[in-house]
Parts: sequence; C-alpha cells; structure tokens
Amino acid sequence: MKNFSCHSLRYFIAALILLNLLTARAGNTVPAYQLSYEEQEPGTDAYATQYIITDRYLRINSIDDNDGYILYDNKAKTIYSISHLDQRTLVMKNLDYKKIDMASLVDISYQAQKDAPEISGKSVYDYRVTDKTGDRAVCSNMQIAQDLLPQVTKILHSYKSVIAANQVNNIFKTPEEFRTSCFLADQVYDAGAYYDKGLPILEWHGNGASKMLINFEKVEVNPEIFMRPENYTEFSPGDVPL
Repeated sequence: MKNFSCHSLRYFIAALILLNLLTARAGNTVPAYQLSYEEQEPGTDAYATQYIITDRYLRINSIDDNDGYILYDNKAKTIYSISHLDQRTLVMKNLDYKKIDMASLVDISYQAQKDAPEISGKSVYDYRVTDKTGDRAVCSNMQIAQDLLPQVTKILHSYKSVIAANQVNNIFKTPEEFRTSCFLADQVYDAGAYYDKGLPILEWHGNGASKMLINFEKVEVNPEIFMRPENYTEFSPGDVPL
C-alpha cells in the first residue's frame, strides 16, 4: 500500500508539472494586430487574406488556402515564402540597389478626400501615381487613412522595401519593352513610401491587382506562428531548388 501511494504521488506530481507547463505554454502569447483583406490578382477570383503583425514579424496567409504562408522578420530584414505543397522556402534577403529618380517618370498626388468618412478618427487621402512620360496612365491608386496604425505601417514599409530590393536586382529578367514608367514605379521600385503617410484601405495597381481592408483588431497570438519549418529546402531567387 505504501509503494502504491508513493507511485501515485509521483504520477500526480508529474501530471501536475505537465499541466502547468502546458498551461504556461498556452498563455505564452504576444500582442499583435490582425488585418483582414480581400485581395484579387489579374484573372483570379477575390480571396481573403490575413496579416498578423507584431513589432518584429509579419505573417501573411490566405484564409481558405493552407498551402503555405509568407513570413517577414523585420530584425533580419528577410522574407520567407513557405510552401507546404513542395516543402520549400523561398528566402528573400535585403539587398543593395541603385535607386532611380522616379520624379522623372511619374507624378504623385496626395489629396484629402473631404467627403470620405473617417477611419478610426483618421482622415482619408487619395494617393495616385501617374505616368508622366506617356499617355498619363494611372500606375496605382490608393485610399489611405492618414496616420492609422503607425506600428503596422512601419513593418509593412520595411517589408515592401525588401521586395523592391529583390525586384530591382532581378529586373534583368524583364525585356526592355515591358519596362514602362508605370511598371518601374509600381512593380519594381515601389518601396512603400506611402506607408509613411498612413495605412492604405483600398489599393489598385496597374497590373490589375487590388486589395481592400475589411477589418483590423488587436489580438494575442502564439509566437510559434512566426516560426518556419526547419526541414524545408531553402533557396533564393535565381536558385533552382532540388
């Protein structure tokens, strides 16, 4: 009877420790902003996406698709595009690149939308990029809630800068005849300067892509969602993964 009681006590203590560990792990969350969007690419139906943003990380994933996700580490200035389908991760690091004078190619206007309702007390502005070398085509157009969620726009700006650096370094893959002013301004050198003004709530781009902010809220998330699979093959743009 004595041995049985000792064993039972040991099992009880072990179970209690395990329960405490699980409870502590479940409570190990970090504050974040969760942004919900409806996005559409040329030739596709609209789809729902979710952006989760902390002071260091950005995670982007499609609501209806579990094939993978995008992770941005602002400390490392690195983007990881994870594909569960082929168990690979595309790694895009920040790169040096030569900037060009966009003022010679496009005009940028930023005007208050006086009749637009405020978003969380913030005024809405129209941000428009127009080709000044050709037929005055609109390269991109956004409705921006000025000074909305500066913690969020700081990370989004940094993320967009890394994308631009990689786009510029791979521009040699695009034939010269397709390198129009709008293409360069919107698809290559767009480093997200508009995020210094506020958070875009509506976006339209010259390639036909669009994005609409549906909702944003403060949430608590498990920090493990910002981890990437360790056993996936990692490769960089230009590499041919095995």
